[in-house]
Order: sequence, then structure tokens, then C-alpha cells
Amino acid sequence: MAWLGAPRSTVASRMAGSWPALAGTLGIAVVLLGFAVACRMPARTTVHRLILALLALLFVLRGLLVLSYWAGLRDWRTPIGHFVVRGESFAAGSLVVLATGLLVAGGLFATRPHRLISSRADP
Repeated sequence: MAWLGAPRSTVASRMAGSWPALAGTLGIAVVLLGFAVACRMPARTTVHRLILALLALLFVLRGLLVLSYWAGLRDWRTPIGHFVVRGESFAAGSLVVLATGLLVAGGLFATRPHRLISSRADP
């Protein structure tokens, strides 16, 4: 977990066998499973497309953190504590997340409904 850049509290929780690390891991797994199910189903409704678009945006924004990593910005302070961008696999993970977000966004763009119909269209 430390290799993946998990916070020290999560690594300590895992080593102690307590529930926060397990709950966090299961929470992330449930969110990703829901995202996979939402991507698998045809997006015919506006609400479904909006949810997929928001998730794609979230993934793209998270994936773009690789730019700050490559720029050397790895020590940030947040209102709730100290966030450290670290881990051997941070760049690779960010690129996977960025690619996922871009692929979902591309799929949504390619399958968008065409509401305007040309007046020259054959009846």
C-alpha cells in the first residue's frame, strides 16, 4: 500500500488489522464497480449520460495530477492535513486514470444524440 502512495494512516491501519484501511479499499472498489456497470449499460437517458460525464471529468482531473508530479510538486497541504504525492506507481496510476476518463468522455462524445436535422435530409 505504501508503494502505491497510500497515506501513512492507511498503511498503519492495515498493519494493525483495523477497519479503516479495509473500509476505504472496499469503498473504492464499490465506486469503481458502479462506474464499470454504468459504462456497460447503454447511456440512453440524460441523467445517465450526465453521471458518466461527471465521472469522466473526475477521472480526467485526477489523471492530470501527473503533470504536477512530473513538475516536482509532491508536497501539498490541504485543509484536512498533509497530502503527499508519492509512491513509485503514482505516474503510472495517474496515466491509467487519465486514459479511462478520456475514453469514457470520447465514448460519450461519439454517441451523443444528434438533435439537429438538416433541412436537406431525405425523408
